[in-house]
Amino acid sequence: MSMRVEKTYSAIRLDLLRIMISCLLLCSPELRVALSSMESVSPLAIAPFGFGWVVDHIGPHFALGKLSLALIYGGALLGLLGWYARGGLALAAIGQFYLIGWLQMRGATVHCHHLLWFTVALAASPCSDVLRLGHRPVLYIGRRYRDGLITVWAIIAMIFFFPGVFKLILGGRPWFSGETFYYTTLWKAAQYWDQPLMLSLSSSLAYAPLSWGAMLFELSAPLILLWYRRTGLFLGLALSFHLGTSLMLNIHFTNLWPCYIALVPWESGLTQVQAPVAQRTEELRPMRPLLTLLLIGVLYAGVTMNLNGWPFACYPTFHQKISHNMPLMSVVVQDQRGQKRRLDYHQYMRPNNRAWGENWRLAGFYAPIDEGALKSFSRSKITPLLKPRDNALLFYRSSINLLNDEVKDHKLLYSVKLEELR
Repeated sequence: MSMRVEKTYSAIRLDLLRIMISCLLLCSPELRVALSSMESVSPLAIAPFGFGWVVDHIGPHFALGKLSLALIYGGALLGLLGWYARGGLALAAIGQFYLIGWLQMRGATVHCHHLLWFTVALAASPCSDVLRLGHRPVLYIGRRYRDGLITVWAIIAMIFFFPGVFKLILGGRPWFSGETFYYTTLWKAAQYWDQPLMLSLSSSLAYAPLSWGAMLFELSAPLILLWYRRTGLFLGLALSFHLGTSLMLNIHFTNLWPCYIALVPWESGLTQVQAPVAQRTEELRPMRPLLTLLLIGVLYAGVTMNLNGWPFACYPTFHQKISHNMPLMSVVVQDQRGQKRRLDYHQYMRPNNRAWGENWRLAGFYAPIDEGALKSFSRSKITPLLKPRDNALLFYRSSINLLNDEVKDHKLLYSVKLEELR
């Protein structure tokens, strides 16, 4: 094995990723949100694939949620300091599985799966050989760190690769021509109540080269990371990709790109300043089955395009053909004289992905129509908007024309008398 490849398998990459994951967990606002969501699980909630057995057989116990949060914080603190880091991260992984699973039931998938995946990969890898409190750093390189690093790189590659595959296979002409990308920017702006994007183009044709560039980058991820091992090149491309999605789609993934710290060739700079270097060849062979199972789970979620799963899910593909008509469950109020008026959806929705995810689920786009969920939604969101003479609610599967804000009804989903809600 050449010295260049040996240096690629350096301990400092795993150590820095361990520190970064620990910091992300300690500072993550999603953990507190997940804990609070356990106190009142919405009747609109649908268990993600892979988490249903927890919902059915264990349930949302607040005490268990606080214990999970303590495991996460305690394990992350050990990971940050480098003391018993692998054991601490193993406890943090257990806590994440239970706690963040409830976060996925709030209406929209929260894509923080990679935090759990990287935590498991680090718990099964030598991730505290260099940077730990009270230890003199030595730049270790060698086969000892190969399995852990390849697992991390493979996870990053699959996060990008499968969305690219589905764009290529299922996206068709609308994706290749830039039409899908163009309308996706309109949808994202509308979901945040027409908040202007930082960067937008005037026509769908202008998005065609960006569509091709995004797809080719995603498809090339395994080739660059796992075949050529050009981690520095991939780092630059990935950060450019995230900058584009942030400016054009309001999609930031701020808890993913810090994990690219494992892609930076730190060992090259350290050898230039003549830091002490030592080779380590002993491997953690008993941990290979765990790393293999982790990769199989990520691979399965990608192959099956499981977009709503926990602990494994395929990340957003954006391959679906869409137009300027965005789906909407609209609410029409009928008074005692039979006169109808449509409620402005801004009155009962918030400008975020979660609110739109709940709206589309209620409309039956993701699951069968649930009368109980519609009644619960009516009591909490609609009744405060009613007038004294109103006596019925009608729910329609509708669409909103993003070019002129016109709402068009397509199908009556459900109607309910107000007296039934009391």
